[in-house]
Amino acid sequence: MRSSFILFLAAALLAPLDVHAQNANEIIRKTDAIMAPALLTMELVMDVERTSGEHRVYGMLIQRRDENTRVFFLAPPVEKGRKMLRRNDDIWMLLPNVKRPVRVSAKQELMGGDFNNSDVLRLSLVRDYNPKILSETAEYWELELKAKDRSITYDRVIARIGKKDYLPIQFHYFTESGKKVRELSYSNVMKVGETVIPATWTMFNNITNRKSVASVKSFEPGKTADPNDFLLERM
Repeated sequence: MRSSFILFLAAALLAPLDVHAQNANEIIRKTDAIMAPALLTMELVMDVERTSGEHRVYGMLIQRRDENTRVFFLAPPVEKGRKMLRRNDDIWMLLPNVKRPVRVSAKQELMGGDFNNSDVLRLSLVRDYNPKILSETAEYWELELKAKDRSITYDRVIARIGKKDYLPIQFHYFTESGKKVRELSYSNVMKVGETVIPATWTMFNNITNRKSVASVKSFEPGKTADPNDFLLERM
């Protein structure tokens, strides 16, 4: 009888925690389904602020198929022909007029801006993080996302996700030591193609006090390239 009671008590104490964890996973799963569907073609324009204060604007066509992503640079003219490819956990870059791609770090700044390579080419919250709900209001949940392994660019993320639509509102990024390094704000919620998303992504760099702004110009879930086009030899 005593052992049965102890088992019942343990189950009663653990049940709410399991439900809470399941809710957190469901939240980021729904956010991923909107912002990072398995098949996606999108066009992004990124305004990068340099250390000198100068701004550089890059146009990119991004195609995603499951865990693979490729990027074509469309602008400025000097960068046209630059390509990037992510296959599983590896990221490669091919420069115009260069025959062989070079491997680059996921944590490297994209084109010298404030987004890292992984911010654009590695998009899955579900794949990379273990979530839990920290708090909530009538408008949003605040979640803590803990990286599943050290290959993930950010060890810990505090994310606000809207209750009404599961759209991201704001992400705060931290290193393993607890230092805050980036802050990503999503704004300008609108219909892009057939999908309602935040069309403006502003990444503030807490180390340099600079920011880069990415604007979504087109967004087409369900559309992407052939699987063979994501092979390294096809770059």
